[in-house]
Amino acid sequence: MKLSIKLIGILVCISLLTACVGLGGLKKSQIKVLQKEGFVYSDEGWLLDLPSRLLFATGEYLLQPAQEQTIATLSKKLEKIKLDKLIIQGHTDNVGTEAANQLLSEQRAKSVADVTFANGFQPENVQVVGYGSTKPTASNDTEEGRSENRRVSVIIAP
Repeated sequence: MKLSIKLIGILVCISLLTACVGLGGLKKSQIKVLQKEGFVYSDEGWLLDLPSRLLFATGEYLLQPAQEQTIATLSKKLEKIKLDKLIIQGHTDNVGTEAANQLLSEQRAKSVADVTFANGFQPENVQVVGYGSTKPTASNDTEEGRSENRRVSVIIAP
């Protein structure tokens, strides 16, 4: 009987520790804000794909004023809850050359990063990465799919 109680206690402790690790080591209050903003936990960490709020026209990397405001607001919320390390990933569809898409994806990520810098993030805490067309989330066979792939993702860095 005592062995069973000890075993159950150990299993409960392991479960609790596993749950904490699975949440990326963040506090519940931080997770609540991230989920409210649309972040989901993925194998990369807490990820916010911004296609619904941040899409680009073919060949474009400049943000519209409404998009800048969205990123500024998000930046302030993240800073408020002490999440000040980001990985910003730029993506493209498969239209154009590989080299052009690589550069364009980097420019897209940088345009988002620049807004975070203007709103309190330190450049040394923001990693900017371009993936070109190598990580599509939709098929590039349709205009709708290509549109979804012209995006920026924001990941909360550990």
